Amino acid sequence: MSAFGSLFWGFLFMFDFRIQGLDILPNFIGYLFMRSGLRNLSSYSSEFGNASKYSIPLVILSLFSLYQIQTPVGYVTINPIFLGLFAVGMITTVLDLLLVYHLCLGIIDLAKEQFNNTLQELANNRWKYYLICKVIFTIWFPLGVVAPFLLAIGFIPMFIMSIVVLGLMMALMKKAQGSLQH
Repeated sequence: MSAFGSLFWGFLFMFDFRIQGLDILPNFIGYLFMRSGLRNLSSYSSEFGNASKYSIPLVILSLFSLYQIQTPVGYVTINPIFLGLFAVGMITTVLDLLLVYHLCLGIIDLAKEQFNNTLQELANNRWKYYLICKVIFTIWFPLGVVAPFLLAIGFIPMFIMSIVVLGLMMALMKKAQGSLQH
């Protein structure tokens, strides 16, 4: 499998589909795919190496999200366990953003070497979409705990937005694989 193919599969495993609380596409597997792809690309740009260093902590932290206890909207209680899992979620979000940021910078570096302005712009824009999606989710979820109706009305738009953004990242990996000679 090519390096960008591994990254493609890594993003596929970031989709959050659950059956009775169990993530059927575990993020930790996605981060292992990403680590493999990033390590294979690290000789082409230091940014890929920078991204790779976040993958192992993300593998470990993402194990905490493998299963989520199902609670009805409005019944979330703020307790030490909830706060601990929320903290793990926030740390995971920051590390994930750093990984994707450096990944996109690595693609930009490779595209610059080949004078591929289209791919440079595409990678830059996809990073911005990814960041915006994560920031919106990071604000929306805690507000939803305080005002449960926000969780209910925002679930479908947030779900659709996350699918679109992850699909765009996967498309970027395919475009990078097809456009870059390495």
